[in-house]
Amino acid sequence: MINVVAAVVFTLTSGVLDAFGFVHASRAWRHDHVVMREVGWTFAYFLAGIAAYLFVVRHLSRLGVTATELQTLMWFGVTVLGVAVIQRSLGDWTNADRLVALVAVASVGWLVSRYG
Repeated sequence: MINVVAAVVFTLTSGVLDAFGFVHASRAWRHDHVVMREVGWTFAYFLAGIAAYLFVVRHLSRLGVTATELQTLMWFGVTVLGVAVIQRSLGDWTNADRLVALVAVASVGWLVSRYG
């Protein structure tokens, strides 16, 4: 049970940290000039996200989940939702948008289960 909880916690942690990294990366250029503060935050969040992701892989592998595609799919879902929450755009999504997002994740999950 501890591996399940740890995998969930580290997946959430990694996805949210990387989501912050993506948000800061999108702010790294202003008027065609680099904004070093944003670059620094980008690297810091991505580095922390990678560290957390390595623990995700550790606990998932203990559970027998070794397919890279499945491990990545879980991270991807958290990261995309994390960016939408951080940017406060999730509330603007229509029901159709939410359905499309669900279908997209389910579709990748289908491919992973068949070929990954």
